Formats: sequence, structure tokens, C-alpha cells
Amino acid sequence: MFRKLVDLTRETAHIGFFTELESAVYDAWRANNPTVNSLVGSKYAACCFQCPLFLRQILREEKDIGDIHYFFERIGEEKNGKGNPLDRERNELLAIIEATPSLTEAFRYGSETRAPKGQFHPLEAADSMVWTYSSIHGPLTDFTRVSRQVFAKGRLRHRYTTMTPSALTEIARLNNDYRIRENTYVGKVRIFQF
Repeated sequence: MFRKLVDLTRETAHIGFFTELESAVYDAWRANNPTVNSLVGSKYAACCFQCPLFLRQILREEKDIGDIHYFFERIGEEKNGKGNPLDRERNELLAIIEATPSLTEAFRYGSETRAPKGQFHPLEAADSMVWTYSSIHGPLTDFTRVSRQVFAKGRLRHRYTTMTPSALTEIARLNNDYRIRENTYVGKVRIFQF
């Protein structure tokens, strides 16, 4: 099975992006940055935004790529019919990209498809491959560099990052600048003058 997942990923992907965020780093950054921590959103939202930023770098180098049709696997449905909160965060990001000409151009956004789980197997291949590798070589944890181990020696071109506190601050700044998320901080801000 693992070999088939590797082959499917290589056959259908032009490039892969992997963004990992350790829970302890995320939690510490949120605790240390109460005035802006709501601008980042969930760990998923922070990692999700990092992938288009990777893509923007590549698109600056590869001028011959036209508009991109993005495919996303829906995470799931909530019982109340509003959808999964992580899907909503991603959808908010995509709506801002689509509505902002500079972002549409930077990400060469043409259109998107949001597919339910099980509909587009190439979307699931990389996740299944990481899960399979983790199952064979060790238990899944909240934070694992499995994706890097799986793709490090493969033929699939990829970019990888582990999110740092500085990256989270940059995501908060971009979310604020493009009004992707609102700052919900209501406490007092202490200003120091030198």
C-alpha cells in the first residue's frame, strides 16, 4: 500500500508543501502575544496560510505557470450544519485571496474545488502515506517530522518548514494587513516609552 501511495503522489503532484507546527511552540506564542494571538487562528489556519506563501515564492521563479485551480479536501461536517471550523478558517482565507487582486495575482488563483473526503484520492495520498509511515515507524504524535522523512529522498519536489514564533508573528501581521482575521483582544495594552 505504501508504495502505491508514493506512486500516486508522484504521478499527480507537481510540488509538495509541508508545514508543521509543534503544539508547544503554538501555545507558547499565543500565551506570549495576547494582543495579537487571535490574528493567527488555529494551528491549522497558520499552517494553511504558510503553504500559499511557499507557492508564491515558487511562482516568482516559474513564470510559465498560468492560473491555478486549487483543490482542497473538506475536513468534515459539524452536526449543526455550519461545517467544520477548520474548513471555515480555510474558506475565509480563500475568500480574501479571491477578493484581493494582489493576492489573486501572487497566488495565480484561478478557482477552487472543495471536495468531501474520499472523492479525490490524490488529495488523500500524501496524508495516507504519512499516516502509514508513522504507523510502521512509530506512533503518531501531535508533532512529528514524518512528512520530511517520507519525501526527503523521493523524486517529488517539495518545500518544508517547521513554524517558528517569528513565522507565527508574520502570519498574524499578514492576516491583519489583509483583514483575513480580526483581532479580538480586549485587554489593556501596555506601552513603554524610552
